Amino acid sequence: MTVEMLFEIINRTRIPEFQNINLGEMLYTVVKSSLERRIKNNLKYMLSVLAFHSVNFSKNGKGNDLFLYSFSYLGRQDHLLRTISASRCSQNSTTIISQKKFRIKLDFFKKMHFFLKWKDRLISNGVPNNAAFYLALILVDAYHSYCEIEEYLKKEKIIPSLFVSLCDGHPIDYYITSRMNECNVPTATLQHGLFSHFEPWIFHNSHSKYFLAYNQMTIDEAQKSGKKDINHILIVGPPSLIGKNRNYNFTKTNFHKIGVALLGKGYEKQNEEIINIIRLLCEKSNYLFTVRDHADVHTPLPQMSNMVRDRSENIETFIENSDFIVTGSSTVFFDTFVHNKIAVRYIGEQDRYEQIDDFSFRNESDLLKYFSDYYYDFNRIAVRAKKVLDYFLPQEDILKLYTTAFEKIKGGSLT
Repeated sequence: MTVEMLFEIINRTRIPEFQNINLGEMLYTVVKSSLERRIKNNLKYMLSVLAFHSVNFSKNGKGNDLFLYSFSYLGRQDHLLRTISASRCSQNSTTIISQKKFRIKLDFFKKMHFFLKWKDRLISNGVPNNAAFYLALILVDAYHSYCEIEEYLKKEKIIPSLFVSLCDGHPIDYYITSRMNECNVPTATLQHGLFSHFEPWIFHNSHSKYFLAYNQMTIDEAQKSGKKDINHILIVGPPSLIGKNRNYNFTKTNFHKIGVALLGKGYEKQNEEIINIIRLLCEKSNYLFTVRDHADVHTPLPQMSNMVRDRSENIETFIENSDFIVTGSSTVFFDTFVHNKIAVRYIGEQDRYEQIDDFSFRNESDLLKYFSDYYYDFNRIAVRAKKVLDYFLPQEDILKLYTTAFEKIKGGSLT
């Protein structure tokens, strides 16, 4: 069965609790990228739905502005901090934080038969048993996660005036955003990373009324993807820089400890290519290379005395503890410059910026040239680094951009 056939079956097989939801869009990310891998772990996922998925709430003031940390990025401390930073732009916020926590959900069984009937209908239309069961579990997870939020809002007598998600394209986040739209709550989603190009689903599956973007490049990418309502894309800057001064103070270090930040799932080949380049440099130099895995991929390393695995608590500490960063991640690339350090990015399948061809490498000799420029011509490197920040960052105060955007969204003055 092709992915297109599966989407067609999902969209015409309705379920009462999701009557007004575009199920094809809601389930897009798991069907397109991880369905085959995850249906092999049905038992593990079922147990997590039954007992381990819960929601915590952190209320500030009246708590009417809701900020949702994505259910799809559990364990990503960087994304959690972005959500919290955005929530602090409101004096009356409730931050909704999904987490893994042992909690048997007895009410799970009350509605389970509806979802099992939907699963049976999928199977009768030719969907494989494992896939149908897995998709049904996702709907259960989404339904009960929303019920937890709804129960909390009623208990605290909170009438939402704003709903902001980290990323509204993943199934549970998609469903919760849809329910907020049904209740006429103004909705917005954050740009949750820096990309050289955006997958079309990021815009087409985004159904929040507003998209909070880093910069003009995001609007350009939205237009390329065919998104028509670009007036609802607001440039606010990265949430990680809320309340921080725009500071150009690149300072030369002793250049000994070089951080290497790898990519996530789907880019194992590029990680292997980066490690092979680093291995060659290890053999020819005395630099210490500290390698940091992406949160969802563990990359094997060769046994070399000057190549070690990073154990930093978060990416900010990793950057601060490094003299120079080598990475395949565009987000780490950008964050490094924000921390007034220099980074170079590996040019593989992604990370090609039309306006910036600097600070990139494809092989060992490219990388060595940047090492040499850093050591012998740092002042010129610093000037070029400032141009990178100018390209990626809005000129205005980022805290003010966020607070103004939230107030305008709630006030309806952007419609």
